[in-house]
Amino acid sequence: MLLLWDGHPARFIHKLLQITMSTPLIIEAEILAICPNFKEWNKEHNWWTTDDGNFTLYGLFAAFSHYILDCLIQDLYSETEMIKVFNFIESKMIKEDFDVYNAVATCFLENLMNNRINITSSNKFIPLLGANSREFCQAWDDRPEIWAESS
Repeated sequence: MLLLWDGHPARFIHKLLQITMSTPLIIEAEILAICPNFKEWNKEHNWWTTDDGNFTLYGLFAAFSHYILDCLIQDLYSETEMIKVFNFIESKMIKEDFDVYNAVATCFLENLMNNRINITSSNKFIPLLGANSREFCQAWDDRPEIWAESS
C-alpha cells in the first residue's frame, strides 16, 4: 500500500480503486466495452477459461491477445479503435497491481511480440503502445531497429 501513497489522497483512492477493481470479471467487462465481438470470438475458440467458463487474469489477457492478433491480421478494427485497445492495455500496466501488470505483460504484450511476424503490415501495433507497454516490449525484444523505426 505504501507504494500507492504519493501524498495526494485523491490519487491514492483512485489507484486503490483501480487495483481492487482489477478482477477478471471486471476487466472482461472493460474489454467487452471496447471490443464487443471478443465474447463471440472466444465462444468459438473457448481458450484459457476455467472449468466453469470463467477467465483467470492470465487466461483473459492470453485470449484477448489472440483476438487482437486476429483483428490486426485481418484489419478488423480502424486505427482509432486500436488506439482504444492499446490505451486500455496501457491503463493496466500499473506496477503496483502486480498480478494485472504481469498478466498484461506476459500474456498480452509478449504474445503480440512473439507473433508480430504474422501480422501482415509488419509491427503495426508498435506505434500504438503506451510508454509502459513500450518500455516492457523494448526490454524484451532483441531487435532495436524496429523501435527506432516506430518512434
